[in-house]
Amino acid sequence: VGKTPFLIVLSLALGRYHIQRLNLDGVTPAWRRAKGIDNFRRKTGQIHEGLILDDPSMDRLDAADVKSWLTAEEDQNCSTRYTDVKLARNGLRALSANDLDEEDELPHDRRRTSITPTEFFALVKKFFTSYKEVDVLAILKRCVALIFGKHALYLRLPSQDHNALVHCIHEDDLHVDLFTERDKSYYAKYKARHLRHFYLLRETLDKKDFATTPRTMATTLMPHRVEHPSRATPEEDPDEEAARGMHE
Repeated sequence: VGKTPFLIVLSLALGRYHIQRLNLDGVTPAWRRAKGIDNFRRKTGQIHEGLILDDPSMDRLDAADVKSWLTAEEDQNCSTRYTDVKLARNGLRALSANDLDEEDELPHDRRRTSITPTEFFALVKKFFTSYKEVDVLAILKRCVALIFGKHALYLRLPSQDHNALVHCIHEDDLHVDLFTERDKSYYAKYKARHLRHFYLLRETLDKKDFATTPRTMATTLMPHRVEHPSRATPEEDPDEEAARGMHE
């Protein structure tokens, strides 16, 4: 289907938007992906960086941490083994999983444009099997739910209402593959570009004698500091203030 590449592209697009909106200097759109929340604790989340929790073990995730992970309108913390994971306000956080029972999906019917709440919760029961209903609704309140079934794409917008509308989308067979042949070539170029930059960095590191020039090594490996232009008004955008605080 291409769920992970789609989330990567979405992370980069939102990262570019935040960089342009806040006039951030010296940073580029980025993303990080891991199968456990623990893997994100080594670095504080940033607004221009998308965080993708890819195929985690849902029975090991506390409902409170899932709610914190998906609450984007304010800074959040998620509990981990040693230290909390710090998440930035308005930064993209996504959760992708393969917990779908295809036998619970309805028979194919292209005339249908929506499914009932009962049918929706039957589709996602394996995903939420360890959570109470009140926690499930609190999680669904905080996220856009996309379910890629065998016959259709199901879309549920953020809502705590148990009877919220669930769209059933058949157009262009999006449930089969999110990327067209033209899109796949662009994504392949993106990955090749990152590999090329990695090899260039490795060649640069190999050419330097870091045993005698440790400052050069630190300068090469250290990410650029974010510089924020001064504003004409005394009021400051909360996102900009939070972004600057993470780099100071």
